[in-house]
Amino acid sequence: MKEHITPQDLQSLTASQKEMLRSLWKPEVNQMAVASICTNVETEEYKDIEFVIGQVLIVDSGRFPRIVLRRLRLTENENGEDGDTAPESDAAEDIFDEEPDGDAYDGDFDALYIEPDEFFNLEDCLPLLSIGQMIDYIRKSKFGQRGFKLLIPPEEGKLFEQNTFRLEDSDEETYENAELCDLLWDIFKSYVLGVL
Repeated sequence: MKEHITPQDLQSLTASQKEMLRSLWKPEVNQMAVASICTNVETEEYKDIEFVIGQVLIVDSGRFPRIVLRRLRLTENENGEDGDTAPESDAAEDIFDEEPDGDAYDGDFDALYIEPDEFFNLEDCLPLLSIGQMIDYIRKSKFGQRGFKLLIPPEEGKLFEQNTFRLEDSDEETYENAELCDLLWDIFKSYVLGVL
């Protein structure tokens, strides 16, 4: 069963619908997201990087604060076990501070390597919504204000039973799909983002 929408699902949205989705989204740690990064400016090629949010950073070094999402990375604990937290370092906090003058050198230089796909601006990212997140957004929309029924078929259905997921609104209009995530994504696009 598909648990999240995919980057391919997001490609069906227009630029204004992507902006609307981004404005609705409040990024949180451990949420799935995708960053669209330009790999070739001349041919306008983009690469989609799926990641789990490890930190949400607010960078207040310019005129307007920016929100930067840091990718969750697996680290090794002292015991040799894999952890699931983003690496902590004092240097990571200072990455976005204003740069000192280029001529000043204090003699104590520690090179900090930042992987190119570790920090992403919020403007380049979109959420890969889960089933629960889509249900929450649909409930808050005009569609969900009067309530709806979600019918889930049994895992091993009989030959003549209904084997698709169905959603019925208060006017008894029915929407069906074999995949629950795709059914909710279609409703989300139509009633939350206004794609008809």
